[in-house]
Amino acid sequence: MNATALYPWVRWAWQRLGSAGRLGIWLLLGALVLWLVQLRPREDRLRTLQEQERTARQMQAAQPTKVDALGTFYRHFPAFSTLPDQLAAIDNAATSADMAVRESEYRLQQVTGLPLLRYQVSLPMDGDYPSLRTFLKTVLDHSPNAVLDEVRFDRDEASDVVTARLRFSFYYRDDRQAAPGAKP
Repeated sequence: MNATALYPWVRWAWQRLGSAGRLGIWLLLGALVLWLVQLRPREDRLRTLQEQERTARQMQAAQPTKVDALGTFYRHFPAFSTLPDQLAAIDNAATSADMAVRESEYRLQQVTGLPLLRYQVSLPMDGDYPSLRTFLKTVLDHSPNAVLDEVRFDRDEASDVVTARLRFSFYYRDDRQAAPGAKP
């Protein structure tokens, strides 16, 4: 059947519908175009957004809570029991940098509001500037829990000897055991 044979039948059916039928056909075609152009893309976008929301909810459920995240953060600090090893590393760094340590001061403090201990170390040292820089780099590179709080320099006019007063703070997780019968 070709288009010229089909045309009279379409024309006859179109006339037979009457004005109300023809208006209905135009409204159906308009609704189909509206659905294809406006509504179908929005439905696809809605499905995409719903899938993204579902994925985001699953990811949020898998993420640790703030309490878990803080616990993970605090676990990155070394335990207090590692303090002797770090003090030995400081002494080794001073020796390898040709720095002489005099009369060190040590102080242990609880960090207010945090489950951490702060161990402050004051080191008066004698040496030259390159040795001091080498010592500081070694200590800070090998102790991620160390903070250099204070540095003071005095230089002897007659020689290149520098007297430096360094204060480090080392932060630790408290892994000390409570004494039996002690109150927490």
